[in-house]
Amino acid sequence: MIYSIYQKLSLTKKIILIVFFVAIILVVSFLLYYFRPIKIDPNTVVNIEGLGWQGAEANYNESYEWDYLPEGVQLGYLVNIKSKNNNKTVKSSCIMEKMDINLLAFHRYYCQAVWQSGAFSPTEKNNPDSKFTATARPTFDILWQEIKDFFQKSTLKDEMVNLQNDWQSIQTLVPFRPVYDNKEENAKGVWRFPDKVQFIGNQRMFVQFGDDGNTHIVLFKFSSNKFSLEKVFKSTTTFSLSEWQDFVGQYGNKNYEITTYSTSVIRNGQNLNFYPVLTKVPENVFVKNYEQKITQQPPTLIDEDNLNLIYPNGGEIFNQNQLITIEYKIGKNFKNQTTSQDLIELYLLNSDNTLVGHIGKVDVGYNKFFWNIENLIHDAGIDSIISPTPAGQYRILILSRHPFCTSEKENCVEGTMDNRLTRYINGYLINSETAKNFDSDYKGDKLLASDVSASLFTIK
Repeated sequence: MIYSIYQKLSLTKKIILIVFFVAIILVVSFLLYYFRPIKIDPNTVVNIEGLGWQGAEANYNESYEWDYLPEGVQLGYLVNIKSKNNNKTVKSSCIMEKMDINLLAFHRYYCQAVWQSGAFSPTEKNNPDSKFTATARPTFDILWQEIKDFFQKSTLKDEMVNLQNDWQSIQTLVPFRPVYDNKEENAKGVWRFPDKVQFIGNQRMFVQFGDDGNTHIVLFKFSSNKFSLEKVFKSTTTFSLSEWQDFVGQYGNKNYEITTYSTSVIRNGQNLNFYPVLTKVPENVFVKNYEQKITQQPPTLIDEDNLNLIYPNGGEIFNQNQLITIEYKIGKNFKNQTTSQDLIELYLLNSDNTLVGHIGKVDVGYNKFFWNIENLIHDAGIDSIISPTPAGQYRILILSRHPFCTSEKENCVEGTMDNRLTRYINGYLINSETAKNFDSDYKGDKLLASDVSASLFTIK
């Protein structure tokens, strides 16, 4: 019957129907692959903490704990646990989270399983009669975040193309005309093409342009494929940081990935000129004194012998309760040279390149790390603590190093490298106290590989 209905359709409708079903198959295939279960090695669980019978229904709660995220698993992933105990098989699910570490807790990641009353007795990790298996997969929240990131970048491209192609008509929205020394140019009364453009979300952008005497900034809105003028900042070249933050909060979107283009930028004390091409830059050129002395230029090509930090790379602005998708790439040659014991980690640097916190350990087989800004790990001697990241300007450092703990060292707890006395400089970690014990030739502790954001981004 279905085939006979199909035969009666016109050729156009048949093609549309085929395309529709192919699209469904592709979407379903993508979702099946994206949400495929990732097997967790039970041996990576370093502790199973019984939390007792809790709640009105007297369910049994257990915390499964890890020192490092299992391979392929990220924060926020849904973990499904199946446990066989006393000839009973029961299931539970929980979310992979970072632990609020205190002096009595040594493990950084956990997933709290809840078992129904009467169906389970506490798991013992080393008991051969007590066995469990676990798998993990992303949640729809993580997928939705990646979809928003994708469409945000696609929309930005459309806005940029329209601005470049339609500037002659767009500039007529400015309520006053330019003044040029050249009489012919002055008679035309057309504003020159913008020097700087910044997309701040909510379909709005800052645009800087000028004549022979003044520079101005205007706020445009791009909606329904059309530009409209929202606000004029006459005779203004830059804003103070607090002014800029207020304007973004009022007109833009605080959760938007701020993206900036400029025809020139001051970087490492040098004036780089891209004129007449508007070039994407990590610096926030709309803020006064944005130029920062940095120790490393952003990579233009993927270094296959190194680590490569892709995002954030400078100029972005985030909220303190935001989830950041940190993107990185591990060079093929470097990956082949490392061992399974070598560590690859993310750290937060302040404007002085001091390691102010540990973000987490990354997976060699993955290129993204989801970081909740409210969870920044700090080394506290024999232990660690977690606290929200203070507002300020930072860079992200990705590094690879040999572990402190080896098989020869018993009862060794692997620490982190963050320390208020430790700075990152050109591939080395320099501790100011340790340096006192060496002569002037001491460069610091050499890392296996490293990369850092090209310039500062803002957390507010």
